[in-house]
Amino acid sequence: MGEGLGLALAGYRVVSVDYRMPPKHPFPAAVDDGVAVYRALLSDYAAERVAIFGTSAGGGLTASVIVSARDQGLPLPAAALMHTPWSDLSKTGDTYYTREWVDPILSSYDGGLAQGA
Repeated sequence: MGEGLGLALAGYRVVSVDYRMPPKHPFPAAVDDGVAVYRALLSDYAAERVAIFGTSAGGGLTASVIVSARDQGLPLPAAALMHTPWSDLSKTGDTYYTREWVDPILSSYDGGLAQGA
């Protein structure tokens, strides 16, 4: 069974956000878009019925949306899942050194991630 069909049978509704992206729309455009969608969801659903998910850069965006929503006084969602979030673009975390070349996709900051940051 496809994942989407399984979610539908379980009664979940999924919203995919087509947020603005750099370089045409630099930070904080994507965060603003995510908060706007979350705000719209709150008009139809209680925060306890909302979860936010993102992967890779979207995982970092998920964290940013939650922090921005908190700072704006919005109720926080019931859950958030940040799958392999890229949350440290500055190369200050220990894992940039202890896990370098272990991940087959995000192998090295200097080997490609720096350009993305």
